[in-house]
Amino acid sequence: MRIGAHLSIVGGLDRAVESAKEIGANTLQIFSSPPRNWKKPRAKDWEIQEFRNLVERYQISPVFIHAKYLVNLASKNEQIRQKSVYSLIADLNLAAKLKACGVIFHPHPKNPQILRISIRQVLAHSPKSTYLILENSARMKLEEMGKVFQTVDSSRLRFCLDLAHAFQAGYELTRPQVLEEVFKVIKEEIGFDRWMVVHANDSKTSLGSKNDRHEDVAKGKLGPTPFFVLLNHPLSSKLPFIIETPGFKEKGLVGDKENLAMLRKLKGTRLGKRFFHQPTVKVAKELLGKYLIVCRENQFQVGKITETEAYVGPQDKASHASRGKTDRNKIMWGPPGQLYVYFVYGMYYCLNVVTEKEGYPAAVLIRGLEPVFGIRGKTDGPGKICRELKITTKDTGLDITKSYEIYIKDIGERPKEIIAAPRIGVDYAGEWAKRKWRFATF
Repeated sequence: MRIGAHLSIVGGLDRAVESAKEIGANTLQIFSSPPRNWKKPRAKDWEIQEFRNLVERYQISPVFIHAKYLVNLASKNEQIRQKSVYSLIADLNLAAKLKACGVIFHPHPKNPQILRISIRQVLAHSPKSTYLILENSARMKLEEMGKVFQTVDSSRLRFCLDLAHAFQAGYELTRPQVLEEVFKVIKEEIGFDRWMVVHANDSKTSLGSKNDRHEDVAKGKLGPTPFFVLLNHPLSSKLPFIIETPGFKEKGLVGDKENLAMLRKLKGTRLGKRFFHQPTVKVAKELLGKYLIVCRENQFQVGKITETEAYVGPQDKASHASRGKTDRNKIMWGPPGQLYVYFVYGMYYCLNVVTEKEGYPAAVLIRGLEPVFGIRGKTDGPGKICRELKITTKDTGLDITKSYEIYIKDIGERPKEIIAAPRIGVDYAGEWAKRKWRFATF
């Protein structure tokens, strides 16, 4: 997992690397010079060498330079346009010397023809070893950026997705279908092969505000879900994540460190055998709010668990185990963390996770999911969940504490209220049917 921050070079280029080490970053973004004037980078050869030495020593990679705020390659003012071109060329030359990946800048949505001409000019007069990385802005749609990539068509053009900017431009990333749509636009209009980095910023301003103001990770309008998806999606999880956040009320490096800690938390922790090797009723409660992930070929789906049922031991008359061990239910006696999927009513598959110690038959049925990503159908019932996630009896025995196909993650969210009620469809179980072992949060 590559996570880092935009850090200051005040005091020298090496100061940014030392700061990265201090906050626990393993990737880095810097300005080459003050971002609000046209001064050129003035790094001396010995400074550049020291920077490279420190980056290698601390294993910080990749490194990016962010362009000046003044850069506008689409300006009709020839003087501003030329200054912007020269500034990017200077930054790309420095990037080559620093062995940085390239330079990130915000293209302006107006005057696309001028923008394309300027980009070609920058690429023609800068080192071929570097990338020019276009970042979506609060005023530019991803589809507009796609046209730039398609018309310039250079292998040196790359893409940076800023989550806050996408939200401010009108993409409601808090909605699963919109988040999916963003991935689709990147795939079809830009290309996943061009996607190089994520700016992991939350938004202080509202959806579609076009007002670029960042907030600390998961503390703004976006909340935790978009970060969780990108940190786990196979197409984005291996990308570097850079924060450009205010740092929890201007705490400086302390705030940056807290934001990186939040990103690590939002990556989530996979539930292991220790979690499932607990009393079944406890597992059923604690699964609420956890994220069920299905990641198979051409399939990445995420749902937050909202409803469960506990089935506890051979004495529980509502449990399949009460009828003794059979070929159908024998997995319930197996190690905790394995899947028990059964077929019912000749129509539905139901997903269970084995719990407690090996040899004691118990499991938790997952009854409800809140769609988070890749789920288009309803998942408010066990049969619906399996149909939507394409889970069948073939998945019985899968160890979700080790598997990369189906697993569950925890990001520390806890439901504010849990409702306990009798289990559904087990009237035949007599007194056991009255046990309030169904748990839900709404």
